[in-house]
Amino acid sequence: MHRFLGFTPVLISLFWVMFIVGAEATYCKPPHTDEGAAAHLFQILMVAQIPLIVGYIFTKGARPFVRILPMVVIQILAWASAAMAARLLT
Repeated sequence: MHRFLGFTPVLISLFWVMFIVGAEATYCKPPHTDEGAAAHLFQILMVAQIPLIVGYIFTKGARPFVRILPMVVIQILAWASAAMAARLLT
């Protein structure tokens, strides 16, 4: 469970970075009045990652926080990169 909580937010964020870049490369059009289903899914899954990250921190067990810190930093950077890609490319 701990490993699942560690990698799931990173995979979701990387998926959305690839999705956003691919969508912008394919459908480079002027802004729309409606965000669309993809934007709503992006918003829901980005917010859903926060409890997964918190769950990863709280299920560390007997491990000291310093040992899980690299994965927490990777999760936060992946989340921020997906958010920045959405902000800059759309």
